[in-house]
Amino acid sequence: MTRRHPPGTYPVFRRDAGRLSVRYVRSWITRGQQEHGTPLSTAQTAALDAFDEILADPRMPLRVRLRRGDLLLLDNTTILHGRTPFTDPPPPHTGRCLTRVWAD
Repeated sequence: MTRRHPPGTYPVFRRDAGRLSVRYVRSWITRGQQEHGTPLSTAQTAALDAFDEILADPRMPLRVRLRRGDLLLLDNTTILHGRTPFTDPPPPHTGRCLTRVWAD
C-alpha cells in the first residue's frame, strides 16, 4: 500500500516492500514542526539527538577516496551520505565535473 503525502512532504523513515529508506535533514524536521505549530516533544528531540550522535560517530562512515576517472553511484533512498570539502586544483588544471542523474 502506497501512502500519499502532501507535495514537498515525506516521512523520514519509510518501509516499502521490506526495504527501509531514510530521508533525514534535522533542520527540515524542526522547521516543519515549528511551521505546523507543533514543536517537537522532549522525547522526539531526544530521539533525533540520539540519531545525530550515531551519525556523528567517527566509526560509522565508510570513506571512499575517488581518483581521476572514478565513478561512484549511490541510491539516495538506501544510504545516508555526505561529502567532505573539495577544492579544485589551481589553473591551468580543469575543475571537477559533477553530474546528477535520476534513474528508476
